[in-house]
Amino acid sequence: MTKFHHPTICRIARHLALAIFGFGLLGSVQSAFAQTGCAAGGGGATGGGRAIGRMGANGGLAAQGVQGGQQGLSQVQQLMMVQQFQQSQQRQQEMLRAREMQQARDEAMRRQQATASLAEMNRPKFQSQRKSTAERAAERREMYFRAREAKLAKSQQMDDSDEPDDQESPTIANTIAVVLDE
Repeated sequence: MTKFHHPTICRIARHLALAIFGFGLLGSVQSAFAQTGCAAGGGGATGGGRAIGRMGANGGLAAQGVQGGQQGLSQVQQLMMVQQFQQSQQRQQEMLRAREMQQARDEAMRRQQATASLAEMNRPKFQSQRKSTAERAAERREMYFRAREAKLAKSQQMDDSDEPDDQESPTIANTIAVVLDE
């Protein structure tokens, strides 16, 4: 059987326990997942250190303590990798959402510019339509007044001649109806 030098093993185990416990504190600050793994690792390393202190040069218990510490450390590393993966996925999703929002804003801006340019191109067309509508209304008024003057002139002639006319004179309503039909 090989004899172990007791102070050296205790020193190594304590340094290992402190290192693993330090990793445990680091992990516990980062996330709840890391807290669980680090506590297990720190507990294993601390248990290993206590076993060495109680049993002296018992190499089996020291090896179990070191093995527990290594398992705890590997759990912490795995949990940290999972956490980093989750964080990178969150960042990618945020970047994707930001890109989609920017594309939506760009599309809305393009639509607004297209609508403005279309309205600008059609402005002369609408102005000419307004003018033609106004011109048609003026022509209708002119025709109405001419028909009215003609009727008044004819009624004056009838008053002057005192002769009955066989034909009916057109009424203002008939004249307006004829003008609107055209």
